[in-house]
Amino acid sequence: MMPNNPKVATILITTRNRPDQLRLALESIRAKDYRNVDVLVVDDASTEETAAMLRDFAKLARVRRIERAGGYRRNPGPVINVGHLLSETDIVLEQCGEMCHLTDCVSPLIDACRPGVVALARVHHGSLAQMRAVEKDMRLDRYEFPPNFEPETIVTDGGKQPGVKVGSSQTLLYCGRERPVPFLFLGAIHQTDFKMVGGYDEKRPDRADEDLADRLLARGTRFIFVGKAVAFHLQHVKM
Repeated sequence: MMPNNPKVATILITTRNRPDQLRLALESIRAKDYRNVDVLVVDDASTEETAAMLRDFAKLARVRRIERAGGYRRNPGPVINVGHLLSETDIVLEQCGEMCHLTDCVSPLIDACRPGVVALARVHHGSLAQMRAVEKDMRLDRYEFPPNFEPETIVTDGGKQPGVKVGSSQTLLYCGRERPVPFLFLGAIHQTDFKMVGGYDEKRPDRADEDLADRLLARGTRFIFVGKAVAFHLQHVKM
């Protein structure tokens, strides 16, 4: 950790042209009132609408914009790599711009993450209405938090997202005990591990997360799925 930086982790958010979902994600982070993290948004050449929205969060997050030509980005690796280079903390919590924190995700992920161990949040997926239903279930204590889970075997081909029952709600599950895929939809990785494997492969046309996970696994990295770190990925169109 940098000696003059009291923060213990960086929330690294990558985004491109999804200002409505990004606003909800940033609002969810601001509502948690995290005191021990930097929030860094790396904007992948979005339109002015995203830049204007980000100005509303100037006190919460610092922003670095990068310029890349072309359409839909299949490989976010170059954007995430920039974020890691800009981070001044040992632990980086990677997430996309459509990821809302439903619980304090920072504390349990930081507690579980260390060199050689990547900690992954439990990530639901669906519509904004489904997310609100899950939030309601949490307020009414109808959400059952699973224990932390370390699979004996990790595979990077996770197949389709399973449906899971959440109190009175039903969502898909991107990542968690029922689908233990080692992708950092929202996950904490130590910079020593990230640097050890050289970060994301920027030349891959797609599946950058799968490739990173394979290289980490080849080095003996462990993956822990943290039950009390719960987030929601909002569905979106490709931009």
